[in-house]
Amino acid sequence: MPYDITPGVAFPPDGLMSGDPIGLTGIVAGDLDGDGDPEVLMGSVSSFGRPPMALAWTYRRDRGALTPIDLPDVRGGAMPMALLDLDGDGYLDLIENRPSVAWGMAGGRFEPPVMLLDRQPEDTRPFQIMGLHVQDIDGDGWLDLLTGQRDCCPDCRAYRLLLRTGPRTFAERTDLIADNPFGGAYALLASPLGPDPMVLATFATCANSEQMFHRQASLDAAGLPRFEGFDLTRPDADYRQPRPDMCPNLSCRAPMGAWVGFLDGDDRLDLAVSLNPRHDVFLGGSAWPLRDLAPQASFSETRAVETARGMIPWGVAFIDFDQDGRLDTVNVHGDDFIPDEDTQRFIGVQHPTLHWNAGGLRFVDITALTGLQRQLGHWRSLWVGDLDGDADADLLVGGHRFAPRVLRNDIDNGHHGLALALRGTTSNAYGLNAVVLVQARRADAPMRFFMGGISSPHSVSEPLIFAGLGAETQAARVEVRWPSGAVQVVENLAAGRVHTLREPPLLRVTPETRRAPADGQSLVTFRFTPLAAGAVTLAITHGGGEVVAPPRREGDAWVASVRAPATPGSTRFEFRVDGVASGVRPRVWWE
Repeated sequence: MPYDITPGVAFPPDGLMSGDPIGLTGIVAGDLDGDGDPEVLMGSVSSFGRPPMALAWTYRRDRGALTPIDLPDVRGGAMPMALLDLDGDGYLDLIENRPSVAWGMAGGRFEPPVMLLDRQPEDTRPFQIMGLHVQDIDGDGWLDLLTGQRDCCPDCRAYRLLLRTGPRTFAERTDLIADNPFGGAYALLASPLGPDPMVLATFATCANSEQMFHRQASLDAAGLPRFEGFDLTRPDADYRQPRPDMCPNLSCRAPMGAWVGFLDGDDRLDLAVSLNPRHDVFLGGSAWPLRDLAPQASFSETRAVETARGMIPWGVAFIDFDQDGRLDTVNVHGDDFIPDEDTQRFIGVQHPTLHWNAGGLRFVDITALTGLQRQLGHWRSLWVGDLDGDADADLLVGGHRFAPRVLRNDIDNGHHGLALALRGTTSNAYGLNAVVLVQARRADAPMRFFMGGISSPHSVSEPLIFAGLGAETQAARVEVRWPSGAVQVVENLAAGRVHTLREPPLLRVTPETRRAPADGQSLVTFRFTPLAAGAVTLAITHGGGEVVAPPRREGDAWVASVRAPATPGSTRFEFRVDGVASGVRPRVWWE
């Protein structure tokens, strides 16, 4: 199999090479200035005597080269964790582990960073986040943030939940999570799974005695989801062997990253988790618990080049790297220890691995065919995206004490594929939670993809779907099932390109800030454009206010107004067509 992931671009190219004690490093990418060439940002913390770093390059797609650039708004002492447009103004915003956000501006610039979280009295350690997941957790169509404390300490909590309340405002609602385990959390996940609309998970080494999974159990008085701890695995799951009494839940195997998506061909989301020293897969169903596939689909232990000892897995993702229509898996590995700290437990420098999907949930280690075994270091974070615009998956890898890596996918085996970027209008901005069905040919069974299922330490991947088409040069049919409930079909999408699909506009709220005075008089207007005919109603499910009159028809849309209550608070709304509710339930805040 002609397969090469190019190792030719290492970070940083000058003065800071592999092996230097540079601490934890993070690396993310995005097209900040809109010129088609993405910018790549790298930062470090815990600098071992070195000054904190914040470095930036432009990745030149036409020649696969990195060009250093000056971004004076990006400062040292923080690690970049995500480049996403959180406020919907068309510019990418930078989320750092301080935790802070630098709002993007025109020309690839940023406003000064502002803190996202206040320090709590129980925070006895320097407050930083190491885990981050972006998701519409409360189903109102706006992106929320789930963050994780950096350090393991008995008086820290792993989860900190921030729900968006305005264009650039978030409210911490960690009170919605019961059984919150003690920190720290290297990676976090928020996703539908099993029979529940939303499941949270924290991946760390210090929560061995507490729950790491939380499912949406109920709604509070304001209609916000409440989460409670549970174990989604069977009591006799393979990972508990041979001492189930010493392994109360999955955290006993030091999970450090996860992926959610469709792996076995049915319409139920599956879960893959990186465990020490293996990777495990749990098949989703209509009820708990999930079915543990070990040892059928667990990957054999991979060994470090220097010591031949089993490597420690961190970030994991299932992506169709060779574009044959089946999801392969890439994993990064790194040691927790270094020789001058703990010689006995030092495993040695490690490398990423790639396992090719041979079908039937069988995976073959093809790392040696890719050159990945030459990428030695202590790798933790895994960013997946498309750096060179050719619609296949490239990688950014960050770690501990080693400079990050840019790994470009240069496979050339005659296969074709495309990438899909989603832009929500009623659903959240990136279509997270959307299910996408792709048919290379009309006679083919559709391939299923899930948007937003990668959970990697220190890094949020580019929200893209990569669909392999095999020998076909276009996808005959693509169907997007948006979180709002809208279904969109497009045909004959060409391979070799990133296609941006925009959700048909269903709902518009005026004012767009979704905030109005709590004066008993102000009006908020809803304009709802259903994709199917039927009787349209607007209901207040939680909170105050009054629907002035039933929705009235204006062209293709239905328009309704709500009068504000006289007391501050928030209200949750629900549009229904012939009694069937939209998947997105917007919220309005009265001030």
